[in-house]
Amino acid sequence: MNKFFLIIILMILNVNSLLQSQNLISYRGLALGNIINDDLDLIYDPIDLQFVEGVRVYTNLSNATSGEEKLFGNVSDDEFLFGISAEGPFLNFMHHSLLVKFQKSETSNPVEIDSDLDGYNDFYGTGSLTNEYNAFYDLDEDGVFDLKQMISQNKSNITDNNNYSFILNNSFELWFFSMGLKFSVGDFKNNRNTSSVALGSMNSMLLGANVGDPTFEKSLSNFLWDINEENFRLAENGDFKSLDKFNFSRFDVSAMFEIGDFEIRGDANLSSSQNTFEIKDIYSGEYEYLENDSIDYEDYYSESDSYLSLTEEGGSTIGYGGSLRYTFDYQDERKNDGYWKIGFSMGLGSYDYDASILSKYLNNEFRSDGSFYDENIDFETNNKTVITDSGTKSSTSYAFKSSLNIPINDNAHFGIGAIVSQNETSRTTIYNEEIDNLLEKAFTDTAIDNYTITETYSLEADRYYDVLETTYIFPTGLEYRLGQQNQFSLRVGSIFQLFSQTIKDAKQIDDDPEPFTWIKEFSDGTQELNTVDDIFESTKEVNKATISSTIFTYGFGFNPMNNFQIDLLGIFNSDASILDTDFYKSLQISFTLKFE
Repeated sequence: MNKFFLIIILMILNVNSLLQSQNLISYRGLALGNIINDDLDLIYDPIDLQFVEGVRVYTNLSNATSGEEKLFGNVSDDEFLFGISAEGPFLNFMHHSLLVKFQKSETSNPVEIDSDLDGYNDFYGTGSLTNEYNAFYDLDEDGVFDLKQMISQNKSNITDNNNYSFILNNSFELWFFSMGLKFSVGDFKNNRNTSSVALGSMNSMLLGANVGDPTFEKSLSNFLWDINEENFRLAENGDFKSLDKFNFSRFDVSAMFEIGDFEIRGDANLSSSQNTFEIKDIYSGEYEYLENDSIDYEDYYSESDSYLSLTEEGGSTIGYGGSLRYTFDYQDERKNDGYWKIGFSMGLGSYDYDASILSKYLNNEFRSDGSFYDENIDFETNNKTVITDSGTKSSTSYAFKSSLNIPINDNAHFGIGAIVSQNETSRTTIYNEEIDNLLEKAFTDTAIDNYTITETYSLEADRYYDVLETTYIFPTGLEYRLGQQNQFSLRVGSIFQLFSQTIKDAKQIDDDPEPFTWIKEFSDGTQELNTVDDIFESTKEVNKATISSTIFTYGFGFNPMNNFQIDLLGIFNSDASILDTDFYKSLQISFTLKFE
């Protein structure tokens, strides 16, 4: 059960990261705690777009996909980026901006192989890796090889990403009234071939699969060199597939009234999304000892273990909010204005939720030497667990924001703010859990002792799963401009964040559960029955976590001319000297074109 909850939480975190990747943040904003804006932060806002004069062009050289790309170090997000903002070609009271992001990549991740299976990896590569190992042994030390061992292994660790997003923003300015319309759409897919759960029993020489292991194939065989016949063979295979898929569409409408130096704004949005998280992890292993001079000898073991999980969630969210802004110090560009602003937003969502897990484990063990001893046995195990969790989900979110930007003088700009947000999701589902285990043990020579064990269990419950998250964010930023024309900028910032999460998971058992039942039936027809007391508890689990953190940010800006802007991050991320090329390879740099 813990595996099930862990996977769901990881899915939620992954969706949040995808949502964040849609929102671009300028290098100026990143360096100043995201409390002081740049043009990039304004042109995708339905209202602020109208205040960005001229034409702004953003390309891959702008490094605006994640901010982690290193141009001189050839470190890339492997995404195509193009963005542009401009006034309407025919009507100067209309402004438009467009953003396109596209990624289709296949990443080869590191792979390690223990070629001789001595417990130490000794063969390294990336992507798909194949190794063939042959060894000859003189077991009796007579100068002649007695045993030939052959080991064949193949591992694959590849990540596929297929993503795109599109934003079209429009702003209309009519005297003291402004209106904005923005349409956003995106689709994100991530495929991995590493194990999400541990599989296999690690019986004898079988190693099974651990979390994070890549897809693999392994075979081992021992040959008696003198007669060129096998006396041992082993094979293990792991086929792992994980898919995270997220697509969304969103429509934003904004309106603003100007009354003197005050701006009164209202916002509304409607969005729909569909999330799919799928895991298909399958493992199998077997080995066999061979006694070549005896046709009656057999020692064989095999097992298979699978974990299949599918979670689908889809629905829509409606949001609305408003803000009040007062500008007390107008500058040449809106991004440098002195102002205070307070705002409020709220969102309501409704979704369908469907999750399922199928876990199956099979094994077979057969040992016989043709004699009449109790160790001549035949084991078979067939275990199956099925979990379903289906119903509806609702969400409610609130956010309060305040910010203060102060141009201290011609050379300095200070910003400080506070954000308080709360998000609550409530899921109401019908939870089903079924267990069906079977063990058959047969003594090939004494049938009277043979038996079969059957285990069954089923549970149905009304489940209520609530998550409450509260976040407090306090950003600050200070920019100091240098040079005769203030073309150089030194930027520092800090972000303090306090995050708290409370998860409540309650299950109300229905009136007709099936207790855990254990039945042992012998070959002569006699039975042993054990039923766990018919006690079923409705449960409520509460988990709380609180985390505080402070992040310090910094960066530099350079405007060599009016049409060209350079921004830098990561100046001090390398221990290399400024005279060393490694210093420049670590730079995160952004180039932006501006045409007035």
